Amino acid sequence: MAAKFERSSPDLYKFPEVGWEIVDPKFFQRYEIALKGAYNPQTDIPWEFVRPEQYNEEELVAVRYYWSRLALAEYILVLADSKALQVAIVQGYPTEIKQAVVMHLRDEWAHTNMTSEYSRRLGGIILTPTVLEKHKKFFDERLADLEVRLHPTFMRFSFGELTENIAWFGPMRSVKDLVSSAIYNHIYVDEMRHGRTNWEWSTKGVGIGIGKVTEEDRNKAAALIPYGEKARRGWLIFGYLDLPPEEQEFHIACFRLAKELGHTAFDAPQFLKAYDEQAKEYEKLLGELGIHAQED
Repeated sequence: MAAKFERSSPDLYKFPEVGWEIVDPKFFQRYEIALKGAYNPQTDIPWEFVRPEQYNEEELVAVRYYWSRLALAEYILVLADSKALQVAIVQGYPTEIKQAVVMHLRDEWAHTNMTSEYSRRLGGIILTPTVLEKHKKFFDERLADLEVRLHPTFMRFSFGELTENIAWFGPMRSVKDLVSSAIYNHIYVDEMRHGRTNWEWSTKGVGIGIGKVTEEDRNKAAALIPYGEKARRGWLIFGYLDLPPEEQEFHIACFRLAKELGHTAFDAPQFLKAYDEQAKEYEKLLGELGIHAQED
């Protein structure tokens, strides 16, 4: 009788094979840190300071759009991390790797919650049609990457998250809007932990057996890393240069007002400039490590 219920396709949910070994304990440690530092987006943000009535109609539209753009980008990361977890399970990645992905997923949900909640309290989500199309394209590309292997994709994430965090979220923690500052503080801590975890995975990873980072994977990762050029495109969090002229004009105006109102430290062009400058610093570091990024 028991044989009737025995799985005939154990490959669907593989256990780690002999040889999988995590050589860096920080994978597990960062997961534990994430659990201990958990916060509640609904209660640990000073929502009582949200005052929609202090803005005129144009200003309200601007800050709603700003937070909607950030919320959409965070939600796309939720979807990508969900797929990454599925791939890690099916391909038999070690528990520590799955924990790292779960940590990312939990944090990105919190970021989505905070950013979308702020937009909602200000009057609701505002997104232009092309922005939605670009983000869908970005998500589809990430799914294709994840279907191949996790390592190159997470190496790209490590570059992107560290770059964005240092370039954007670090400086934005000191903006004058109290709610915005609180949100950025949480995002900064989470993303710095993500970037470090991804970097440890990418450069140390699994030490022996089938888990060793292969030369093939390193080459794939090197080709994926430098998306500084793509930072100018509409699918990135604050990209806008490939949007239609009318949407570009709207984006620039909204970000200018969002900066003036203390919701962000950068206007639209400054976001891309800060990202590009930080990206060049990391590309230089990668080159010193022998990982030579190539332009897409």
